[in-house]
Amino acid sequence: MVQSALIGILFLATIILNFFLRDMVFVDEFSMPALVFVIITTILLSVFVLILFLAQGQFYATVHQLELENQSINGQIAQFELTKKAREQIIRIQHDLKNDYLVMIGMLECGESENVSQLLRKKLKNIDDSDFFYTNHSVLNFLLNHRCNEAKKRSIDLKITVLLADSVRLDNQVLAVVLGNLLDNAFAAVLRNEKGNQWVQLEIKSKSGYLWIRVANRFNTNELKSRQKRQLDGWGIHNIKRVVADKNGLYESRVKDDLYETTIIFFDS
Repeated sequence: MVQSALIGILFLATIILNFFLRDMVFVDEFSMPALVFVIITTILLSVFVLILFLAQGQFYATVHQLELENQSINGQIAQFELTKKAREQIIRIQHDLKNDYLVMIGMLECGESENVSQLLRKKLKNIDDSDFFYTNHSVLNFLLNHRCNEAKKRSIDLKITVLLADSVRLDNQVLAVVLGNLLDNAFAAVLRNEKGNQWVQLEIKSKSGYLWIRVANRFNTNELKSRQKRQLDGWGIHNIKRVVADKNGLYESRVKDDLYETTIIFFDS
């Protein structure tokens, strides 16, 4: 809007110059000082408009940079929260193990070996049903397990495939903004799907020189129009695209029948 107004000022200044020139050329007495005055005034007006235009561009660049820095801070906060939860979980497990050991020692001293055996079987079953190991990246592993537990509570079949080299370093924005929003959108879409097919597929792979992320899910095809509106109005997609663009990555989404796929590629810097 402001840019259009500035361009309009330049356009009006040109029209004013043309009218002044016409009036001064087609008069009986030609006034050179008046002509010089009009030209200088118009040039100064154009320079001032150009300065305003450059200042506006600098302002929006600063706002964009602040938004990116804010997202980075939010990503670091999210990573800190995940690390904190992981630490609390480890402390809780250590505390529970200590109590379990004391209970089992007491049972063994009382000759209740069968009860100890049953307790150990129960604990082993809980371990089998607990967190799954996806990758050596501890924060990503915790995030994926958290999302997997969330999916189970919401009766969503979340299928995760991770093939990452140990040398891959994941950015906070990729974890907090990209993966978080992609899974949020996919979960919401499958829950609205009355035809069932409530599954989400997440693939994260690292290859030579780039990181590849793909999320796929089924959705209700009757939502095609409303889905486009949600993408235009919602902040999730905008935030994802902003992070991808900032990191010079590639973003692609496509629809095939009732399958919605999003693929993102980040290149090594």
